[in-house]
Amino acid sequence: MPVKIDTADLEQIFRAAAVIHTETECRVAIETDAMRLRSFREDKTIYFEHALPYSEVRTPHTGATGSFWIELAPLVWFLWWIPDETVQLTFPFESPDSSSLVIKSNGLTYRAPSLIRQYGHHLPDVPASEPVSTCSIRHGAFARAVKAANHVGGEMQLRTAPDTRDVEFVAEGADGSSCQYVVPADDIQAMHGSTATLRISIETLREFTPVITDSNQLTLSLFENHLQYTVAHPPSDATLRLYIAERASTVPG
Repeated sequence: MPVKIDTADLEQIFRAAAVIHTETECRVAIETDAMRLRSFREDKTIYFEHALPYSEVRTPHTGATGSFWIELAPLVWFLWWIPDETVQLTFPFESPDSSSLVIKSNGLTYRAPSLIRQYGHHLPDVPASEPVSTCSIRHGAFARAVKAANHVGGEMQLRTAPDTRDVEFVAEGADGSSCQYVVPADDIQAMHGSTATLRISIETLREFTPVITDSNQLTLSLFENHLQYTVAHPPSDATLRLYIAERASTVPG
């Protein structure tokens, strides 16, 4: 292409994706409508997808498409100490050696080797089904529920009741302790569907939620065996989605 993007935005995108996979592996796809980052937990409890439309980058899309796998942790550390400015990305299928993501910033060039696909890297399709219930709340409410649940156990139950406009989270500890958080009415923007409940692990979410700004609007869609978490992150028109399984090995479907 190559493309140009603000350093702070790129660092936030990579940092969010790096939380999901313990080895921070992620597939980057340069498609006709957007740049997409996808990764998933090894136990298939969480699937991550971030879509960055070309309207949010500083260079128009030229039609070149392709994909590659990358380890994000080194990129996060590299971008973290670069001053807030614009960086230029040249993707592996465009670089001279066809094997590295090249980042340039104010005379500085960093090459991050892409991972070799044939060594077992695989990314299933995202789940496709209709939600039972959907609600729109501030991300801060969800983050607070995760933080509270973390004090008593490793998972929490989400219950949405559109008919009464109730959204509540409940966690129970092995020692008999429990915690309930009811989302304030002012933090609920919209609700649709029928009453639904889902129990999910918070092991990864307790590390992930601090990455997202509390004021961001969050949509939670409850399916039969997973939760779809959708939020704008960053910039304003980019979309981040998590598919969070009720049980291990159920996401993707």
